[in-house]
Amino acid sequence: MKDPAVRAFLKYARLGLDRRALTSAELALRLRGSFTEVGVAELMTVYDTLRMLEAVGKGESAEAVRAVYFRGRGRTPRKNDISYAVLRFARERSMDERTVWRRLYEARRLYTVLLKGQMEKI
Repeated sequence: MKDPAVRAFLKYARLGLDRRALTSAELALRLRGSFTEVGVAELMTVYDTLRMLEAVGKGESAEAVRAVYFRGRGRTPRKNDISYAVLRFARERSMDERTVWRRLYEARRLYTVLLKGQMEKI
């Protein structure tokens, strides 16, 4: 994966942090001592991205991230895994595939903006 946002979403899922009821305090507790500051910032940014998407009425983008990137519990995707997950999500929601890709792009772009803000604090 070339995109750092996709790598962060997959890492977040691989660590089992993709539960909806996870609070920021629980997340910080689970990450404490396990990662560098940069690693923690990346994972906290994924958490913030999902919460912010839902807060601003872009819950569909957050759902797309969960359905596509969290589907395999963060394992390294094989060829076409993500494309198939996008197609499946699009069919389940009766929407166009391109719309799902746009929703994922919104989430990746927001992640990048939030991560840049986090890195300025470090």
